[in-house]
Amino acid sequence: MLPTIPWIRHRNKPLPRHALKVDKKFRVYGPKLMVEAYYKHASIERLFSRAKGQHMLNNLRLRGIHKVEAYVAIVYTSMLALAIASYRIGKPEKARSLNHFLD
Repeated sequence: MLPTIPWIRHRNKPLPRHALKVDKKFRVYGPKLMVEAYYKHASIERLFSRAKGQHMLNNLRLRGIHKVEAYVAIVYTSMLALAIASYRIGKPEKARSLNHFLD
């Protein structure tokens, strides 16, 4: 796991040597591996948003860490299975939600 939080230059403060840097036009510079990880950040945030909104991960009614872990594992497994199934039938746009897939 790479830290993908970019640094913004402040007056008279040097930046860490191997850090992501952002200029005034929001262009990202730094090591190639970290820049690629930074651009994948949006897709991860989209996945978390869908999990929270469509699968009710933002308001759990479960008690106990083991029950929560099991529920989250089932949610992400079902999201992955839905994505695989939609790509296999040749309709990747249906991977967004189960309701969209069943239409």
